Amino acid sequence: MFSRFKVFFQSRFSAFSLQERRFIFSVGLSIFLVSFEYGITRPVCTSLFVGFYGAKAIASAWYVTVPINLTVVYFYNRFLPKWGCFKLFLVIASSAVLMNSLAAFFGAASFLQFIWKDIYILLMFKQLWSLIHSTIATAKAKYLYGIIAGMGGFGSVLGGLVPLFLAVPLGTQRLLFFSLPIYVLIVFLYYQAYQNSRFDGSREAFTTDLNAKGSFFDFRSSKFVWFILFLVFFMQISTALLELQFNFFLAEKYPLLDYRTRFSGYFMTVSQMAATFFQFFGAYLAMRFLDLKKSHLLVPLLLALNSLVFLALPSFAMAAYLFASIKTIDFSLFGVVREMLYIPLKVDEKFRAKAVIDVFVYRTSKAFAPLLLLAFEFFFRGYAFYQIISLLSLFLAFFWILTIIYMFKYYEKMVPAAE
Repeated sequence: MFSRFKVFFQSRFSAFSLQERRFIFSVGLSIFLVSFEYGITRPVCTSLFVGFYGAKAIASAWYVTVPINLTVVYFYNRFLPKWGCFKLFLVIASSAVLMNSLAAFFGAASFLQFIWKDIYILLMFKQLWSLIHSTIATAKAKYLYGIIAGMGGFGSVLGGLVPLFLAVPLGTQRLLFFSLPIYVLIVFLYYQAYQNSRFDGSREAFTTDLNAKGSFFDFRSSKFVWFILFLVFFMQISTALLELQFNFFLAEKYPLLDYRTRFSGYFMTVSQMAATFFQFFGAYLAMRFLDLKKSHLLVPLLLALNSLVFLALPSFAMAAYLFASIKTIDFSLFGVVREMLYIPLKVDEKFRAKAVIDVFVYRTSKAFAPLLLLAFEFFFRGYAFYQIISLLSLFLAFFWILTIIYMFKYYEKMVPAAE
């Protein structure tokens, strides 16, 4: 089986020009290193936050994220045509290093870092994937996107090993100093990818005006991007509910900071190993045998199935499994098939609309999770916490499936223009 994969991909890569190969190498390695750094930062940040503010404060942090996300997206879309992709990438990378260094010296800054770490990682990936969408054609994306996403998954696996083995001997906060050398290399590789891409980053590539109103993408100009927005909305609310449940269990089981960080590193590493496998092989096989529509439908169906399993077998182990499974799907299958939807869109939709969806909607959706949970607790009084989350997940999966069905009625009309 692996020999067939090898022959298949060798034949495909022989069709790429030297410039395209340089682009793929640079952008793939960039995604690997961004994921590697985040694999270190995420468990450290979460552990620091829970240690200083408690697990209950996570929902409060999600609420604070809403106006911050809105502000970040506004300035991102405002300055993107003025500064260009590379300068803006440099600013985002510098902010990540600055915030991580601040938390390394002052643990109380973990509240700000907890919020910013979810924003800067999305901006990093958004910048890289927008460049990829503007360079790689649809036919090549069907097998190349899984490989590129797999590079990110592989980086996350290796990054998660750092807190797993070094959190206790070095201390949690010292691990944040890894960010500086890693991001110096990331900036260099992104510049190489930008130089070998097909996107010139000119002002003319963006169709909206640069006034205050034009700094946000006008969703009225494209019905299709609304469907992508709702898919991200459903995925992130579902993930937030399971993350909230998992962190409550985790704080009770591992009350000591460094040991909680070590377990988080182990947990993220195992999750990313599964995600990486599905990025390299699962996404490609799904696209080959199920097509894009069925691959999208598979995601909410798996969520519904897992929710039913948890209702039958509630435990900390099952809570960990649910959170790991949805993160695995988010980083692998869902991530790949979602990115495929951007290919037939215009440049403005690939950059500005994607910024609104992948940064603002992606993180703001989490703030709706506690609100929906409170609403379901009101209607389902007497039910246990895990039962309410499972019922809410089934509710979300149902509307998720309906959205996919209607979305592909529009997509099938757009595909010929993308081929």
